[in-house]
Amino acid sequence: MSQHIDPAPLIADFGGVGKWPEGEAITVNIDPDAEPDVVADITDIESLEKALAQYTQGFSSIWCIHTIEHLKPSTVVPTIASWCKFIAPGGFLMLVVPDGMQILMDYEKGLISYDVLMGLMYVDTPNRPQTSGYEHRWTFRTDVLLKMMKRGGYKNVRRETVGWYKQEWEFDYPDLVAEAPGYMVQNIVAVGEVP
Repeated sequence: MSQHIDPAPLIADFGGVGKWPEGEAITVNIDPDAEPDVVADITDIESLEKALAQYTQGFSSIWCIHTIEHLKPSTVVPTIASWCKFIAPGGFLMLVVPDGMQILMDYEKGLISYDVLMGLMYVDTPNRPQTSGYEHRWTFRTDVLLKMMKRGGYKNVRRETVGWYKQEWEFDYPDLVAEAPGYMVQNIVAVGEVP
């Protein structure tokens, strides 16, 4: 007899690393070294359905933080569209990506160096070279990200300003932080509700 878990209060953190406090969320990542709760490819709907089969009620929300910029551009809309089935009625998808336009403007203003710009845009740094699989395949403007969410079937799509979300870029880019002390990477936080 399989055990079914009612995940209504749970968040699914797609692309998440490590563990959340018990009962708050599950992390889903293709990389077992990230120590997720569930190892699965978030772009492969069949694999994802099997991996999440025990969560029969749907998640209150899916958070995908600094993950979709690593996907092939042609896969983003079909991927986020396929996630609707995992979100409970009244739930939402939250995508967080680097704000490519703001990063470029900060470079033009002289706030960050070329090396920091390239590191943030493409994750090509001495600590994490392009061959590592962590490279950004592209960057986003707000209007493009919101249009993609609408094309993926989400409604009431909007950019949010959330005070509780602060990117800890020091964790991922210690070499860049040394070059741009005090610089805070700007993010786009986009939210769309399930239809």
